Amino acid sequence: MSEQCEIEPLGGHEYLIRVRAEGQTVESRFQATQAVRDDLRVPDRDERRLIEATMDFLASRQGITKLPGLVDLDDIADSYGDYLDELRRTMAAA
Repeated sequence: MSEQCEIEPLGGHEYLIRVRAEGQTVESRFQATQAVRDDLRVPDRDERRLIEATMDFLASRQGITKLPGLVDLDDIADSYGDYLDELRRTMAAA
């Protein structure tokens, strides 16, 4: 991702994301839900990579400046039929 991005762990599987893109700063909270972590078999130590991969996924689909204030990974999985398969490939390749 070419934009300036900061990921701050908040605890409890939540992350604050700050992205500088198109002359603005966008903040969003990401919730790495248990269901998605289990489905993708992501250990806690790889959770940040999951968040980064999800950001890249969303940026390619809707643009990074259009991120909602709260991103729940269960909602992403429900909204995008290819999310889990794409993340499986991304996480396996890393």
